[in-house]
Amino acid sequence: ITFNTQFSTISLINKVAADKGIRHKIIIMIEMGDLREGVLRESVIDFYSRVFELSNIEIVGLGTNLNCLNGVMPSYDKLIQLSLYKELLEARFNVQIPWVTAGTSVVYPMLDLGLVPAGMNHFRLGETLFFGVDLIENGPIPSMRQD
Repeated sequence: ITFNTQFSTISLINKVAADKGIRHKIIIMIEMGDLREGVLRESVIDFYSRVFELSNIEIVGLGTNLNCLNGVMPSYDKLIQLSLYKELLEARFNVQIPWVTAGTSVVYPMLDLGLVPAGMNHFRLGETLFFGVDLIENGPIPSMRQD
């Protein structure tokens, strides 16, 4: 499974997957304000429509990156928007998109406090899990080890 944003890259992956006789699974990133990466929100429907036409690509999720480049912090509202994109895409294209990846370690405090919307089911928490740090407060998480 790879995370992708550029249609040209996904097209190349599709060609290689076709040559190997496999279907490659992808998660497509959606830009939610941080301007790091992702399909622009106004282009989401068109972008997904084009990707769904690729016979050796299987879309298994959508996601976003927050607080990676320009300090746009995750919020309940941002994550609800991401969840709504999933619902919109599933209804529009009559597909199931199993994963919504809500962000990186910066989302951990919301997750720990139960403030993440129910539709979020995948998190990329490597830094928090490996180092036991809270990236929002820039300090250790007491219930985790820092060694």
